[in-house]
Parts: sequence; C-alpha cells; structure tokens
Amino acid sequence: MVTYHTDTKDHAPIQLSTLSKWVSPSVLAWLQAAEATKIARQAEIDEDDLTYTAALFQSEADKQEELELQQNRVQSWKTSVDNPDGEFNWLDNEHTNDAADENSCEVRVIYIISDSTEGHGNTLWPSSRHVSNLLANKHSCSDVLSPLLQQKKKVIDTTKHPLLGLSFVEFGAGAGVPSWTAMRCGARVVCTDQAVPDRIRCIAECAERNNKDLELLQSDGDILKNASLARACPYNWGECIDEVTSSLDNNEKFDVVVAADCCYMPLLQTKLLQSIDMLMSQEGVALVPFALHGNASDEDVWKIVDRAKQMGFVVEVLEPMQLTPSVIGMADKQGLVQTVRLTRQLSHKNQLVVE
Repeated sequence: MVTYHTDTKDHAPIQLSTLSKWVSPSVLAWLQAAEATKIARQAEIDEDDLTYTAALFQSEADKQEELELQQNRVQSWKTSVDNPDGEFNWLDNEHTNDAADENSCEVRVIYIISDSTEGHGNTLWPSSRHVSNLLANKHSCSDVLSPLLQQKKKVIDTTKHPLLGLSFVEFGAGAGVPSWTAMRCGARVVCTDQAVPDRIRCIAECAERNNKDLELLQSDGDILKNASLARACPYNWGECIDEVTSSLDNNEKFDVVVAADCCYMPLLQTKLLQSIDMLMSQEGVALVPFALHGNASDEDVWKIVDRAKQMGFVVEVLEPMQLTPSVIGMADKQGLVQTVRLTRQLSHKNQLVVE
C-alpha cells in the first residue's frame, strides 16, 4: 500500500500561467485582463493609504475571520454510498491508491468556492452533492445514464466506469463538484458558469488541483488522459455555444449535461432548456437536480417539467433524496433534492448487454 499526501497548506491562488492549459486562449486573455484591472485597483488603494485606514477600524475578530477564510480556501469532499451528504475534508487525512480505491464507489474531489456571490454559486448545494453521488457509483450512474448507454454502447464493460470517455458539461457549476466527480471517473469535462472572472479562474484551478491529485494517486491511464482534456469555460444560458463546443477537440455536443440547482428562478428556465437543447447530443442525457428554496412558489419552479415537454424533451422525475441543507436554519425541503432527467426519446426501454 502506497500512501500519498496532498498539500492542504498551500491555499494561495495558482498563477494564471499554470492554469492556462485549462482554458481557451480567448478565455485566458479575458482572465488576464480582469487580473490586471484588479491589480491596478489594488495599487490605487495602496497609494491612497486606504488599506492602513481600514486596518485601524478592523476588529481582531474580523482579522481572524479573514485569516481563516484564506487558510481554508481549498476544500474537499468525498461521495459516499451510505451517507447522502457525502464526507467533507477527507484531505485532512492521508489517502491511498490501494486496490480498494480502484474498485470503490467513492470519489474524492478538491473544490474552491469563488468569492463571487452571483447566482448563489458561493455555496456547495445539496443538489450538487446528490448528483455527484449518483455519478460516482457505477451502478447508480449506469441507471441514470441508461438511455445514453443503451444507444452509445451495445456492450457494457462492467470493469470500467460508465462515464469513462463520455463528454460531460455542467451549467451554473459554482464550485463544480459534479464536474470534478465526472473528471475523476474518466469523463471529458467542460465546466461552465457565468462569465465572472473569479468564478472561472477558480474552476480552472479546481481542474489543476484535481488533475494533480489524480497523478499523485497514479490513476488509470485513460482517466488521466481524459482528465487532461478538462476545460473551464464562461457561459451564460441562451447565448452562443461556440466557446463551449470548441472546448473539446472534436467540437462535439455532449453526452451528459448537468445543471444542479439551476431552475430555482423560473424566468431563466427557458434559457436553461434552450442551452441544454443546443449542447446535448441526440442520444444524450441531461440531469437537472434541484431543491425548492422558497424564493419562488413551488409550482413555478416545477414548471421546468412542462417547459421541457413543450420543447420536445422526454421528461422523467427520478426518486428524490433528502440531504442536509447547506446553511443552518434552512428548511428541510431545501435539502430535499428532486431530479429531472431529460432525453430526446425513450430509448431506455431497450435492454443492455452486459459482459
């Protein structure tokens, strides 16, 4: 048994020069411009000596909180067969690449939550954890992706993870935990979120850190090869998809689309569904897990089903799962994850051939 340690002390942002391989040249230029603007603004503050003035009025408690946030910037989470919430902070302990890991249904991911609060992407919501649990487990993954697998593969190799080699895109990713779960299972991942520089920068850094961790674990060669193809990409729903589709070498549509907790604003549901329609392959599967947060009426949020049907999708509502809400004081239903599966036709009535 070989034991590896992932350095959890280095929480500082990784340089853009290192992250360049995870974004397109145009996105890199956009990130570089945003970073230059940020540096220039900080220089103005320093020149005006506002930093010193602010420090005079900053309490010791505020300073301690800021220090703790910096020290805990890099987070970790592990899927679980037994615990719907998964397990946090596995990086606090040593982990191994023994044979049990290779055959386990548990997948460990490293994630970073951006400082940007836009779209509530600064929280790891139960929907992201639930869909990651589904994708990590070979059996539940085969089940939720069965319409795709039945069309894409006549023979299913049970020794491999169902996601191996599939193209995968996530909308409204935030920390991107479903993306990194899929990446570590062998999918070719494009992780997208709003065109907010800090959000996309953090996503690119997640790709870098998870890829490095896979290398430390001496993962399967095919998984490493596909992991190296991962990309971080800004994308606003309903807009041109060229930047997203060009993220993969073959300029292809996606086998798997995940949009976790993306339908809580009914006014944006049509744009979300349009994007799914534009980016999902003909035989693909879209998973739309969500909880009812109370910002809109439950009935309005559930209109995602009728809207999807009107656009020609085949819609199935999968079994719900109760998780713990992400924030203390939230109602239990904000951790009750509903999952809508979208396909283009009911192909999953066919039988799989398993070897």
